[in-house]
Parts: sequence; structure tokens; C-alpha cells
Amino acid sequence: MRKRRVKWELPKSLILVILGIVLIIALLNIKQEFNFVGKELSSSVESMIIEDAKAKFPNAKVEIINKERLNGDYLITLKVVYFEEENGIICPKRYHTTYIYPKRGFANLPLEEIFTECRICEGCEINLVEEAIVKSLDNYYVRSFAKRGAIPSVEGEDGGEKFLVKWKNEKEIVVEVSKDGEVRLVS
Repeated sequence: MRKRRVKWELPKSLILVILGIVLIIALLNIKQEFNFVGKELSSSVESMIIEDAKAKFPNAKVEIINKERLNGDYLITLKVVYFEEENGIICPKRYHTTYIYPKRGFANLPLEEIFTECRICEGCEINLVEEAIVKSLDNYYVRSFAKRGAIPSVEGEDGGEKFLVKWKNEKEIVVEVSKDGEVRLVS
């Protein structure tokens, strides 16, 4: 006599329901990890946006300067700064770009020019770090020093009352630039 094998089969609809539940749970976990933590953007998303921007804008200094919520998405504005040689002097060129996350993922809006000239108008207020760097070149001694391959760095933040601009090669010169455009050699 032949033994009959009993075959256990689950209805296809039950299998689809189970797979659907597993998929929903997985998606909720991914959203929790990579999207928002409460109302804040998670640090992993911020890191991914910075890395994406660094890949898109090589040789630029990139940093997040603003985060806003809009209709369930985040608008993340980045400052993108290139330092380029112009007439023998390293000059900053500043742009902004915005990521709309998660709606557009890691697709950013086109670069917006913020500061791209290596000069400041006479009597203009100094509000940006990059403006302070260029304004420090009004000092003849600093300009001569900068032409010898010096690289600028700044202590101070956008909108501050004063900036300390350091030009450095094998030596260092420090210049204080005030909001009203006054340039004073510190050392």
C-alpha cells in the first residue's frame, strides 16, 4: 500500500497579507531611523546630506546653515565655499544650495550665488565671513602677505560685530575686521 503524503498549503492571500505586514514594519523602522526623530532631522540624514554635497562640490567647504520644516519636509540650506586664486590672492566664493528632504531625497536645488567677487564696495557693511576675508585685503601689508601664498581662516560668525581674519603661510598675520568695514592689523 502506498503512503499518501499530506501537503500543507497556506492560502496565497494569507501569504500576501503576512508579506505586506512584514514590509510595512520594515518601512516604518527605516523611516524611524533615517527620517525624523521627533521634529528634528536625524544626525544620520544630516551626515548623508553633507557627504552628498561634498561629493557634488569637491574642493569646497560645506556646512549646514539652516533647517526649516515645510509641509512635513525639511528645507536644509548648505553653505558651499570655494577658495580660488584671483590675481595671485586666494579669494572665497560663497554659494547656497537647498535640499528638500525627504520629498526630493538627495537632489539639491541649483547653487545660488551669495558672494563671488573678490572686492567689497566702499562703505558696505560686513556681514559674511567671506566678506571679512576680502575686506582684510584693504590693508596693503595684508594684501602683500596674501600674495605670497597665504591661506585665510576666520574666527567669528556671519552677522557678527567683528571677525578675526588669519592669513597663514610659514608666518601668520591676524586682522580684525569690524561690521562697519574698519580693518585693524592685530599681529
